[in-house]
Amino acid sequence: MRVSKASEERRQEILDAAMRVFYEKGYEKTSISDIALKLGVAQGLIYRYFKSKEALFDGALENYAGRLAEQMGEAIRDGRTTLREKIMSTQSFIHIEDDDSYYYKIFNSPDKKGVYQKLSLKVAERLVPHVTDAITEEMKLGRLTAVEDPETVASFCVYGQLGILFREDISGLQKAERIRKFVAGQIR
Repeated sequence: MRVSKASEERRQEILDAAMRVFYEKGYEKTSISDIALKLGVAQGLIYRYFKSKEALFDGALENYAGRLAEQMGEAIRDGRTTLREKIMSTQSFIHIEDDDSYYYKIFNSPDKKGVYQKLSLKVAERLVPHVTDAITEEMKLGRLTAVEDPETVASFCVYGQLGILFREDISGLQKAERIRKFVAGQIR
């Protein structure tokens, strides 16, 4: 008997299986039939969700970026502390990615610098609205008065981190500390 799954559940299952196979065999050596075999489904099912292996990989990148941005957004939306306190005490962009998933291993491996940068840009894109909302809330509460344009400040704070994050000549801890000090200095 054939088992039908909800569309979003099936899509996620395909993405997760693809990432396992990409990790095990490498992106170049992986085919849609390898992914279908891993899932125990027909190739046509995968093509129903993704038109190509490239589209599948891009879907996985989008998915992972969304998960990372949501994790960071949760910390930003926590209303128990001020935005400045959150910046000073919250793990940085670097640390939130510190997991052991296939997604992390593929998107953050040393030979995937371009993929890591693309992932970082997608996370930043999704994170800006969360930071904009947090700045706006701080303004409403009277805790942040020197900001005229919350979206521009949020974009600068989020995208501005990438220049430091992409540097290879300083450690992750140094990157996190530099970012934290700078952003906290801007949010007064």
